[in-house]
Amino acid sequence: MDLKNKKILVIGLARSGLAAIRLLHEIGVTDITLTEQREVKEKEYLESIGVTILPQSDEVFERPYDLVIKNPGVPPISPFIRRFKDRGIPVITEVELAYRLAKPQHYVAITGTNGKTTTTTLVYELLKKAYGDKAHVGGNIGTPLCELVLEHNLLNEEGHYISLEISNAQLIDIVTFRPEISVIINLTPDHIDFMGGLDNYY
Repeated sequence: MDLKNKKILVIGLARSGLAAIRLLHEIGVTDITLTEQREVKEKEYLESIGVTILPQSDEVFERPYDLVIKNPGVPPISPFIRRFKDRGIPVITEVELAYRLAKPQHYVAITGTNGKTTTTTLVYELLKKAYGDKAHVGGNIGTPLCELVLEHNLLNEEGHYISLEISNAQLIDIVTFRPEISVIINLTPDHIDFMGGLDNYY
């Protein structure tokens, strides 16, 4: 996935957006725009690595980009997200970005309405017992996958074992992410407004 000369927009910072930006910077991307409606506490650091920080506005969203990386907190039914797709601009998640850039790893991804964190932690403990330092845990449980890629040199090393908690929001706009093991532990009505309906959520 060659992104070095691409124009990339990151919508929303938080921990996942920051991890995505750090990973993009690590692989040599120089044209990164962050659009954020809240105060950016990491502004000095981000500007020092060449990130352009802009407020969220129609003018910013209408600019030309090669790729958009969306924070999971941005509703998929947002008009500007639909507009990007109408213009043929790919919209992906931080999880998708990390998966595309990392060397091949062994992923166990766990989703569902309730019990994700408990199950993800249990799977991690089993992996750690079996594979030691090559076992990692992250995703919605606290550490973004992009951060794991950076921390454990997964851009260059392969064959690690990763237990990932994945929320419904993180699964939106997944394209190539294919864990070795995928688990849906349960589904009950939730996130209906965010997803635009129960069927969309399911």
